[in-house]
Amino acid sequence: MVAAKEIIEFINSNEYKKILSDFSLPNNIQVNPNYTDTSANFAEKKLRAAGATIEEVKATLTQLKELADYSVRKYHETHGIDDDTGLPDAPEATIFCGYSRDYLLNNILEIIMAKKGKQHLERYLGDIRIPGSKKYASQILKWLCACPR
Repeated sequence: MVAAKEIIEFINSNEYKKILSDFSLPNNIQVNPNYTDTSANFAEKKLRAAGATIEEVKATLTQLKELADYSVRKYHETHGIDDDTGLPDAPEATIFCGYSRDYLLNNILEIIMAKKGKQHLERYLGDIRIPGSKKYASQILKWLCACPR
């Protein structure tokens, strides 16, 4: 199984950073420059839930067109929905500070699981505690099917 250390090395690799920059900058996606051990631990749990290896992740990273198309579609359809989080009458609301540096890794895992089938994707999303995992799985599949090949 993959360890958090491997994930940190992957996220900090020149290849990942270049692809992240090539995708984020032209789409005006704000990415938090810090990547913590806590983030890597969450990513490790996601990789374990997916049963994915770092090699599978790297192979999907090389499928730039599919990854970029999926990520752009997902970003445009979800951007802004979390900007006003928090309770309406609460004295403080959550402030959006940018996407985590592993957001492309999350997209890669969604692509890997979607390719295994809807049931695998739904199980994975449930295992990582995504609310409405069945509905979200259907949305992921729509984003992937809508991507030009």
